[in-house]
Amino acid sequence: MSRICLILIFGLYHLGFASDIMVYREVNVESLYLRAGPNKNFEILKKLKKGDVLEFVEKKYGWTRVVLPSDTPLYVYREMVAISGNRAIVVKNRVNVRARPHLNSSVITQVNRGEILRIMDMEKKWIKIYPPAGATGWVKSEYLKEYEQKPVSDTTTDTAEKEVAVEEEQESEEIGAQESSRDQLSIVQNQIFRGKITDVGRILGRKSRYKLETEEGMYYLKGSEDMILQYLGREVIIEGEKVDRDLIYIHNIIDADN
Repeated sequence: MSRICLILIFGLYHLGFASDIMVYREVNVESLYLRAGPNKNFEILKKLKKGDVLEFVEKKYGWTRVVLPSDTPLYVYREMVAISGNRAIVVKNRVNVRARPHLNSSVITQVNRGEILRIMDMEKKWIKIYPPAGATGWVKSEYLKEYEQKPVSDTTTDTAEKEVAVEEEQESEEIGAQESSRDQLSIVQNQIFRGKITDVGRILGRKSRYKLETEEGMYYLKGSEDMILQYLGREVIIEGEKVDRDLIYIHNIIDADN
């Protein structure tokens, strides 16, 4: 009996370690599409080239699921995040991260309130982001070959260097935009404020009739009055710029109660 127990323990021990081993696959054709799902009808996320190394997740029905390369563009709906520098802070739970910037696009993964996403680019209603942890895609298994060793050039390291370069380029462009016009204010300078919007009345000399009550103090609000009225009396998250010690210029408002 003791011998059987030892065999079982030994087997479980090795199974536990096996689950921690990362397995890789290498692209074995000149070009290969990485898709949102295990079917040619799914959106193309990225075009891979021969020699690209991918982290293996699972194999199913002739397709292989892999961790997305960290330069794969994905999209999240603008109202689901608050912008702070080159980061997007998720403000709601179970927010869909999609393959394309429209609501009919495939959902790649979901993120929850408080998670921080790295921004590639910004559109009017959508934010283009780098893949969050857990984002995966699919490729045809027949075009991959085994890659037993971890890549010499760690994908994470390469990605970090690329992202730093992207950030520096974005910051340079944003500083130039700020100098040319307030309407092109850099996203790097956006700040996040949380509080309740109140109407304090219109008085001659007052900076604004609307204020934001926060734990740190009271701030007058400038920006679209239609947008302010939509959230009057509600707890909100405001993205904007503090242009004076008690004045915030609003870029976006998000309902904090949802």
